[in-house]
Amino acid sequence: MSEQNTPSQEEQQLSPEDMLQVLKQRFPKAFVSQPEQVKPLKVNIHLDIRERCADEFSNRVIARALKLYAKNKAYLTCLTANAKRIDLDGNECGEVTDEHMELAQQDKEKKHKTQHEAENAPIENPVPEGTPPISVRLEINLKITELPSDVRTTKNGWQEFFINADKYPVKVVIRPKTWNKLLKASTDFPYWIASITGKMGHKIKYGGFELQEPVIQIFQRFPKNAANSDNATPKADAE
Repeated sequence: MSEQNTPSQEEQQLSPEDMLQVLKQRFPKAFVSQPEQVKPLKVNIHLDIRERCADEFSNRVIARALKLYAKNKAYLTCLTANAKRIDLDGNECGEVTDEHMELAQQDKEKKHKTQHEAENAPIENPVPEGTPPISVRLEINLKITELPSDVRTTKNGWQEFFINADKYPVKVVIRPKTWNKLLKASTDFPYWIASITGKMGHKIKYGGFELQEPVIQIFQRFPKNAANSDNATPKADAE
């Protein structure tokens, strides 16, 4: 079996989400996080990625990341008739054909049907009659290990960015003081992780939502092969 068909141990551990983050870092003009900035990609763009990355990643790893990006609702929405495609540097190169637009529409309808069926599926184990309800706080927890690439400063000086969570965008707005702590962590620590906790807020475009009252905790991480690697050391709390 050739080396190309035999994924290395690192590639086996590289998830589509991780590979997509690599593509966003190396080609930020082509792979974006904010839904409204998503544009159709050049046909066979995987060949350009292999060439630019000097065969650092196999076709299998690249294809899985591209599939994840292309199945995102924002990407399916941008595939309209005659829409301009872009290359890795953001330059226009070709247009979306009617065939590609029809395939995208079919994928959108399939995703909508699947989501509708899931939302309206009957509850298998309903709460027994007479059982008093329990009041709980529903919290969303997001974890990031790198700074978001697309960050916007709002009118009041806060920082706004988007995180893709299970293919859906989550809008996060934090205070400047909290953002500065994230910047400091990325500078001071070679490995770090930030835990962002909040409540599910208003819906936004492309099936996402806004995270309300975000609370961020920052931890220093250690490589798996380092001593005490099982422990993450908290370094900063925010908001």
